Amino acid sequence: MNTIRSIRRIRRMIIVGAVLGVMSALLVAPASAGIPLAFQMIVNGGFEAGTPIVPDLNPWTIKNKTGDKIVCLSKTPVGTTGDCSFQFKGSIGEAAKLMQKMNEAQLDGFDAQMLAGAQISFGYDYSSVYIASSLSAKVVVKYTAPGFILPQKVKLTDTSTGATSIPSLAVWVDEGPATTAAIPAGANLTKFKAAITNKSLSGKAFIDNVSVVLTPNS
Repeated sequence: MNTIRSIRRIRRMIIVGAVLGVMSALLVAPASAGIPLAFQMIVNGGFEAGTPIVPDLNPWTIKNKTGDKIVCLSKTPVGTTGDCSFQFKGSIGEAAKLMQKMNEAQLDGFDAQMLAGAQISFGYDYSSVYIASSLSAKVVVKYTAPGFILPQKVKLTDTSTGATSIPSLAVWVDEGPATTAAIPAGANLTKFKAAITNKSLSGKAFIDNVSVVLTPNS
């Protein structure tokens, strides 16, 4: 559990500007930290693209939108990393879904980094002052690999419910499954999808620092 949270916390470290081909930015951890080389699979996971006045949601897309959007500065909870976070707005029958996928070229870029296989971890920060808040999150990765006739699939799931704080004291909670998903040696990724669905009956729920980290096996 500690190792998984350490890997997820890489998202709080400096992201190197250089990009390997069509891959997301390479994440580097100091060797002394005991954390292996890892790659961030999510783009704009902190919702900081654009400016605080005109934020940019790309490459995220949202389905069944009901007032769900990026909020910045005074509109985001205290303690937000950077200037912005994403706000889900609850309602009866709420089913807004925030999604991010990869195209074939992006998937191929990750294949080259996991010849010996890899582990995938998933995490995000969550904040709400409403008991009615409820989010479900998942990451789905499909691949083909030697020894398997049919395409294979791994999934990481998580749920966030209730309030993390009282109105006068905003608190962010580190969320995510306590396990990683294993990708075997020689695999070729065919699909990647990260999705967070709002099931809140009322109120507002916030997320930030959405992170899917691929750690190649040594």
